Amino acid sequence: MTTPYGQDPRSGGHHPDPGTGGVPTWGPGTGGQPVQHPGSYPATGGQPALNPPPLPEAKRGRGALIGLGAATAVALAAAAVFVFLWLGAKGERDDLDTKYQQQSSALTSAQDGRKKAEADLASAKEDADKARSAQRKAESDASAADKCRTAARAFVAAAQGTDEAKVNQTADDMVAAC
Repeated sequence: MTTPYGQDPRSGGHHPDPGTGGVPTWGPGTGGQPVQHPGSYPATGGQPALNPPPLPEAKRGRGALIGLGAATAVALAAAAVFVFLWLGAKGERDDLDTKYQQQSSALTSAQDGRKKAEADLASAKEDADKARSAQRKAESDASAADKCRTAARAFVAAAQGTDEAKVNQTADDMVAAC
């Protein structure tokens, strides 16, 4: 007599579960997958028949992978924040650059206006000095003309008289004044 999967029960390789009343825990009626109990091995020469327990190295690699993933997520979030801040700062820099250009243009215009006003002021001072000089000359000429006129009147009055010395004197005064 043979058991399912061609095993002879007398060979010692098959050990049914004693808690099931001698009914095997694996075989065609149990879904076809053997149930491994601690300490039981099928008749395969003492080797475990099912999946071996996972190696401890796989757990270490998984933790490193999770740590690397978390570090990558943090780095990407930081990069996104820096890009956002950089774009904001770039916009502010462009606004400030525009304001600087406007202020620089206004300052240049004001400096040009100041230079023109200084040139106009210098020209006006020069014109004022010329006018004062001309006024002084005109006043001097008017004073001289007044003296000449006074001397001429005195000469005319003396010429109408008979005193020749007085006529000569007033003629000399008139020549000196005019």
